[in-house]
Amino acid sequence: MVADMAVNKRTGKKAFLLIEGNTPARDIHVVRNLNRFHNPWFHLKEDDETLYLNVFHFSNEDLRHF
Repeated sequence: MVADMAVNKRTGKKAFLLIEGNTPARDIHVVRNLNRFHNPWFHLKEDDETLYLNVFHFSNEDLRHF
């Protein structure tokens, strides 16, 4: 789940903070960005086809919003 999103007003680039939960569903935590040490924010470009997380990989077709 996306917990927060930030937009750079100069460049328009977006960064987002992800959370995940396991069983039980009340136990959630911030997903660690393994590509940026000490920085939990993820950056996704328009032409990126895959988002790599710790264990899971999501294609751009998997990403949805409500």
